[in-house]
Amino acid sequence: EFSEVVESQPELVAHHFTEANDITKAVSYWLKAGQRSQSRSANHEAIEHYRNGLRVIEIQDESADRDQQENNFQLALVGALVGAKGYAAPEVNPTLDRTRELSERLGEPTTLMIVLWFTWAMSLIRSELDQAVDDVAEMLALAERTGDDGLLMEALFGQVATCFFRGEFEPVPASGERGIALYDEERCKMLAQFIGQNAGVTIRNFWSCSLWHLGSVDQALNVARDAVQLSRDIEHPFSQVHGMTEAAWLHYFCRLSDETLALAEEALSISLKHDFPFWEACATATVGGGLILQGHIEKGIEKIETAFSLFRSTGGSVHQCFMYSMLAEGLRGAGRREEALNEIETALTAAVETRELYMHAELLRQKGQLLLEISEENTEAAERCYLESLEVAGNQSAISCELRTLMDLAQLRQTQGRIPEARELLASTYEKFTEGFSSPDLQRAKAVLAELDALA
Repeated sequence: EFSEVVESQPELVAHHFTEANDITKAVSYWLKAGQRSQSRSANHEAIEHYRNGLRVIEIQDESADRDQQENNFQLALVGALVGAKGYAAPEVNPTLDRTRELSERLGEPTTLMIVLWFTWAMSLIRSELDQAVDDVAEMLALAERTGDDGLLMEALFGQVATCFFRGEFEPVPASGERGIALYDEERCKMLAQFIGQNAGVTIRNFWSCSLWHLGSVDQALNVARDAVQLSRDIEHPFSQVHGMTEAAWLHYFCRLSDETLALAEEALSISLKHDFPFWEACATATVGGGLILQGHIEKGIEKIETAFSLFRSTGGSVHQCFMYSMLAEGLRGAGRREEALNEIETALTAAVETRELYMHAELLRQKGQLLLEISEENTEAAERCYLESLEVAGNQSAISCELRTLMDLAQLRQTQGRIPEARELLASTYEKFTEGFSSPDLQRAKAVLAELDALA
């Protein structure tokens, strides 16, 4: 008789059915209440509703129906916990383990895929990237076996993200295109109820960042803008912070300070409003990076240091190399070069240990740059860093990183009187680009080449 209350306050209806000991209806409405809260990214509310439903389920006798009911709640609870606490938070583990046990017992491919997805996400966020490769293979096998396009799209997102973090950029565009071709609005919306984010947004994020590394600068920016626009269109807060934060990363790679800062600040505002600690940390760090690009060095350093503290509290690890790189850039700008070098060394050690290699060439370039600025006696060591950076970038086909390192190496070669060699090296990489000529790096490369031509 009160349909508006049922629709707007299912938790109230669930409470009354619980008090009346009407188990079937109580369970139904607690699930509806949790899903309603989660669809608004009100994850703390959703957690409370799901746990209330689980308490009702616990008083029932064991049966296949009870297992199915519990699995529905545990599965939804995992997504809400990830949103509220972070992908790698310790609270997620026991719920995920129980969900996997139930999903395997019930033999449902969709629920098992969601369990595998979260298992993969925890491996990724903890920088256990070799394990993440195995997790992706398991997801792809399940998706191919079932022939479900929605599950395949989620598995392809896992592949795209894992390849990106490992610095394996070349396979990403094909997987990204394949995944986006499978996009269906309603299906992605349904899966996002459990996984917490829309794959149409997230695939584009890592695809765009990989395109930048591969030298397709304009394409990268277009794909990132599509990700942000889709996140706005679907009005899903968690997908919005994912889309905006990672688009901000791309703009940071491109040295576009205003866009970096605007996107990161918007992502931070949404994260604070909905209490997404993991993305709050990532967005805060990227705000710091944007401030540093604009010359607000001390403010930027403070933001990144604050972000590190929050990031570690979520159990996160996988973005640390990028955060160290931004922090080192700020410390260098503040004249604190020894401190900056320490941050780079920490990041390089972590990269080798975890296989988080998407920043590896850039970190080596920064190390060489800092060594030169600290002392001319470090020239040979700096040159070794530049050459190692070029080797890494070459192995990754990361010509944007290669170009950046070659500009620094060209300046070193110029001081050594090796101008023709410097020009030849830089020109050979510059000529690989077919787009992005208005970007700061390519504009700088053009200027350095002109300077070398004048000195030749």
